[in-house]
Amino acid sequence: MQKKSDIGIFEYGIRDLKHGIPDVVEKNIKPKVVVYTNVSREHTQVLGVKNSFEDYVKAKTLLSKNMKDGIVVANADDPIICNIGQEKQNDGHVVYYGFNVDNIEDDTDVSVMCPKCNKPLTYSHKYMNQRGVYSCSCGFKRCEPDVKITKYSIENNKNIITIDANVYNYFVDENISFTLDLELPLFGVHNVYNVLAATSTYACFTPKPENIEEKLKNYFNNMDLSILPPGRFEVLEYADKLVGIGQGDNGDALKVNYDYMNHFIQGNDYEFIYCTPDVNEEEIFEDHLNILKKINPTHITVIPGRVSVDVAKTYYTQIKDNNLNASFKSIEYDFEKRASGIIDSINESEYKYVVVSGCGEEHDVWNVTLNKLKE
Repeated sequence: MQKKSDIGIFEYGIRDLKHGIPDVVEKNIKPKVVVYTNVSREHTQVLGVKNSFEDYVKAKTLLSKNMKDGIVVANADDPIICNIGQEKQNDGHVVYYGFNVDNIEDDTDVSVMCPKCNKPLTYSHKYMNQRGVYSCSCGFKRCEPDVKITKYSIENNKNIITIDANVYNYFVDENISFTLDLELPLFGVHNVYNVLAATSTYACFTPKPENIEEKLKNYFNNMDLSILPPGRFEVLEYADKLVGIGQGDNGDALKVNYDYMNHFIQGNDYEFIYCTPDVNEEEIFEDHLNILKKINPTHITVIPGRVSVDVAKTYYTQIKDNNLNASFKSIEYDFEKRASGIIDSINESEYKYVVVSGCGEEHDVWNVTLNKLKE
């Protein structure tokens, strides 16, 4: 018999059936918790190649399919994940997390299909891309979150949030309730979702739930941006400018980065330094272009984000053809020169607000650039 101290945890990272055998791994590890964050069509695109979305969803589902004694931690705001959770409710405990605020809203006009009947979902509120409050004529709808953000604001360069929870705990075998008021670093809404996922998982498996508020506050209120993986979007002051910078190598990520920076721009003029995709990544560029047309920056500086300078020029021409105010900076394929070129463009910009996003190597461009800015 497995001891409660021997808990296996699965996270969401397997992409599709070509790149993993999630059901076999699950069978051998026998996890006690599987954590799901979000399922997006953007995640099926790898190096410009679109993989099967159906296989991708199937791989996610297989992560917990045979788990009979454990907890599924699921993002209620994501329709596909919510559906995975609903299908697991007869096998064990499912803990849902999500947002319950009015002042986070995404106006992206994208049709999201019901995972039950494949009809378009109706949204009463969208938080980010496909995540929100939704329902379908077939009866499928978003589950009420057990762990939810009930207050959200940005104050003094901090994310100020309140989390209310009533959640099942594996060790005491009953529900526990708590409220957390947290001050988080200035990172994007997608990272606030990650905080919710981590909080939910900890609440389910801490053997001392009486200390949960103290432990979580101590951890999150002392968190800094060093915990972010390479390329994640950050906002920082540089010279006399406020710069939001981070990788956005698909339309989903680029839009999320801009939406977060828009909290600060608030209708003012701004520069968008756009780092392009490469050869055979035209689909990524089309997604990027649709976002750039929608947000219509005051000025766009186009920089090669990957290997080819020639294809970057082609993308720049298409941006200009769509009547966007843009200029091109040609920089050869050298990581230090690319990082320096981005910083030069920030310095040269006449605008107080600057967004830097698009494609580029996580460690060798984004981290080098960020380190140079922080120096």
